[in-house]
Amino acid sequence: MSRCLRRSAHGGRKSVRTVARVAAALLAAGLAMPAAGAGYDAGFQMIEEPVDPRAIAMGTAGTALDTRGFFYYNPAQPALSASNYLSFEYGQQSGDVRRAMIEGGWNFRKWYLAAGVPTTTISDIQAADERGTLPLFFSSQTTMVALAGGVVWKDLAVGLGLHGIQDRIDTYAGYALSVSAGATYRLLSDRLTVGAAGFFPRFLTTTRGMLTEEWGEGAILNRAARLGAAWQDSIRSIGYAAALDLVYNDALENVSVPVGIEVRPVRMLAIRLGKRFNHDTDKFNFGLGFRLAPISADVSFVITRWVDDTGLKWLFSLAYSLPRPRTEQ
Repeated sequence: MSRCLRRSAHGGRKSVRTVARVAAALLAAGLAMPAAGAGYDAGFQMIEEPVDPRAIAMGTAGTALDTRGFFYYNPAQPALSASNYLSFEYGQQSGDVRRAMIEGGWNFRKWYLAAGVPTTTISDIQAADERGTLPLFFSSQTTMVALAGGVVWKDLAVGLGLHGIQDRIDTYAGYALSVSAGATYRLLSDRLTVGAAGFFPRFLTTTRGMLTEEWGEGAILNRAARLGAAWQDSIRSIGYAAALDLVYNDALENVSVPVGIEVRPVRMLAIRLGKRFNHDTDKFNFGLGFRLAPISADVSFVITRWVDDTGLKWLFSLAYSLPRPRTEQ
């Protein structure tokens, strides 16, 4: 018996060391990339906004959570899903800012693929100059096409992502390319999962005109690194999940701490609460989830405050899940 316990403890320590090495490598790669002068004035701010109502309601702690939004949280995230899925989401950021996304993931026995297209639109922007407003209106749209894939070894998954981004204002457009890398590891079967991810923007080009003057050539997007853990269990018949992340943003030079919890009083209903600590505008997150297999619906709300203005951001998603064949689970 003692020999078995020693072997189990040794295996646990080895797993922890493996996860620590993967996390350290991802963080080192992200922080070692050179900055590009005035790159942090590049715009594309909408790409910095979190996605997926489940993760948002849990304070945006999604690095190690089985949820959507691999291009924002972790490119190894789709490997955590117990099913193939297709999801659509829509919501309002603030004022006239609308958001939408479609995402799909396909899991196989030893590898996975995922694709997503998020977009943010601002319509009816009124032009203005030093004389005041003008009788001219235009729109703005930021769109990303994201792809991710990776391999799975038992409880460890490692993935890479490629993200092409267009930011258009009226007839002018800017383009960026971003790569990401991530890993997830199930430490305690289906109970404890840890994850790490890094996002490394490479360059920005613009069309001639207004965008070139404002943003400059060769600008880059913000770099970011994430570490996270998620715990899922139940008390009697009530299921729950808790998640915590550490998020480093190179432009802001700070570490935010998203924290969230989900409680399922009945199998079909989830109640979620969360908060992003050390974040300037998001004050409190909450939301609900409904599941009637294979369909699930989720909604999140974020109370924001900017100077003296209080606002509300909301996001709704609808997903269809298709269980994987037993031979691939």
